[in-house]
Amino acid sequence: MREIRIKDASDAQSAAIRHLEANYADRIAEIRISKVWYSAGRAMDVWEVEGIVSLKKAVLRKESRRFKFQIDPLTGDVIGFEH
Repeated sequence: MREIRIKDASDAQSAAIRHLEANYADRIAEIRISKVWYSAGRAMDVWEVEGIVSLKKAVLRKESRRFKFQIDPLTGDVIGFEH
């Protein structure tokens, strides 16, 4: 049996932050997590993470984007997302 990689809400939150950092690198000004919860489904169980990421657009400008990620508890990979 495979070891569960995402064991709790803080692990799911860390996986979401790693995903954002990998995609937006040095453009991130701030990450705010608003909700983290576990969803049991028929085909697959997932951790869901919602929040807002603020991205640097120019010297004094920022753009805020809402996100919702579905994270596989076995691998820690983001398997679904909404922006």
